[in-house]
Amino acid sequence: MAVDPFTPTRRLLYADYSVLCSRPDGTISADPEGLYDHDTRVLSVRRLMVDGHEPTFVSSSTLGPDRCLTTLIARQSGGEADGPRLPQDAIEVRIETCVGPGMHERITLINRTMVELRPNIRLEIDGDFADVAEVGRDRRQHGKMTRTWLDRGGFELVYRAASGERVVERGVRVSASTSSPASRRGARTLTWRPALEPGATWMADLTVEILIDGTWRGPRPTAERDHEVDAWRSGRPVVESEPIGLGEVASEICWKSSDGRGSSAGIG
Repeated sequence: MAVDPFTPTRRLLYADYSVLCSRPDGTISADPEGLYDHDTRVLSVRRLMVDGHEPTFVSSSTLGPDRCLTTLIARQSGGEADGPRLPQDAIEVRIETCVGPGMHERITLINRTMVELRPNIRLEIDGDFADVAEVGRDRRQHGKMTRTWLDRGGFELVYRAASGERVVERGVRVSASTSSPASRRGARTLTWRPALEPGATWMADLTVEILIDGTWRGPRPTAERDHEVDAWRSGRPVVESEPIGLGEVASEICWKSSDGRGSSAGIG
């Protein structure tokens, strides 16, 4: 019987009250994956597609308990050995993720071919607002969800449930900032079709804000977060040992198991 539900096929990032559980490539598609905040799963689907296919996972580097850098490739078909399109042609996809509060994600595409490309980029996003105790089980609370398309490109989902005088309100707002505005396809998909010259780069900044009982919370500036982390690291307890290396390893383990402020975080 499995003891740890978060197998090596899943990745955890956390800070403040936000916890992200996803596949190593950043995809959210199956329980218990999701973006959680205040014990509610606010994002239950997050899937990136390039030309109708999920990019191939290459690597993922954990830069802290709350952030990571993921590298993917989107292979291009139709290449020949004589060129200019080659069999190994691909678009490099980099995803920089930072969690808490909410989430910020920067998606960068780099054309690694010798020809111009116009990739079809699709980002599917949805939320089910399941209580953490309901994930993977039957739902016990059934509220009303409203969906709003944002003019600047993005979605806003708001969920409200009531039982007697008690009312719970949760929401998620996903906005995209790019050089080309996003198009909407269906109720939960953002699409782009940028023109990429050989070696050119396209970038999208995604901001995920969380609504908790009437108050929207969003990612803080990176500089502010880094300053807070540096202040905590400078004053944190240090494990000393003989030989020295053992204490350094123990200190680093304590750092990586915290959210950068000396406190641990988890879904449950």
